Parts: sequence; C-alpha cells; structure tokens
Amino acid sequence: MARNNYSKNLIVLILQSEKSFSMSFQPSLASGDTVLNDNRMGILPPHVIPSEVEESYMKQYYLYIMASPSEVLYIGVTNDLKRRVYQHQNKLIDGFTKKYNCINLLYYEISNDINVIISREKQIKNWNRQKKLNLIQTQNPDFIDTSSMIN
Repeated sequence: MARNNYSKNLIVLILQSEKSFSMSFQPSLASGDTVLNDNRMGILPPHVIPSEVEESYMKQYYLYIMASPSEVLYIGVTNDLKRRVYQHQNKLIDGFTKKYNCINLLYYEISNDINVIISREKQIKNWNRQKKLNLIQTQNPDFIDTSSMIN
C-alpha cells in the first residue's frame, strides 16, 4: 500500500454530539501511522500522519558539552541526551570521554534540525577554550553537572 494514499488511511469520526464522539478505524490504516489530535476547537478531529512525517516533527537533536573533574571539555551531538550522558558517565563507550573521564553535563542545545546541530558543533569545536567556557557560563554559571535535570 502506498504510504501517501490518505484516502485509505483516514480515521472515520462519527460525531454523536458536540462534546462526545466515537472513532472507528478503517482496516487499511497502515501499521506505524500515528493519530494526532488537535483540540483547539474543543472537538478532537483526528489526523493520520505517516510515521516518517511524524518523526521529522518529533525528532530532537542535541549539541552537548561534557567536562571532567579536571576540566577537560568534550563536545558531542546526539538524538537522545539522557541515554548518551548515561553512556559517558558509566564509561560504556571507548574513546575520549572514557579516557579523560568526561562525566559532567555542563551545557546543551536542542534543535529539530540535525544540520543546525552539526553546524553548531563544528562552530564551537573551532572556538578557543575561553569562548567555550563563556558559552557554558551563559546557561550554567556555576559549572555544575546538570545531567540529573534532563528528562
């Protein structure tokens, strides 16, 4: 079945009154498609969005800066900040952060566009150390580990 054939992927909304409704799903609803509701009018008209489109709206990417207790800085990119910080803190990945004990999350930025995050990573990696520290200070003036604050 073509993913963009919306006529076969519609949810039929049967309005019973202004405030209550029931939904019946057509069997042709593609697996992986997601129902999104829009409640601006008080009635919930359903919309079917193919999962590829939904992912482009829902995906978040992070630029982050980790530091060691001896103040070695590491700059990275991920799509799951909580998981990635956990990996660094528990030394699950061989490499720079494991070697230099970069376990404290000091700074991060979020974007829905991976290209923005990658460009920002390259930009910051080219900065001198003081400029990086100034950036961290804008969000975290006490340079404390903020990993426990991420969702």
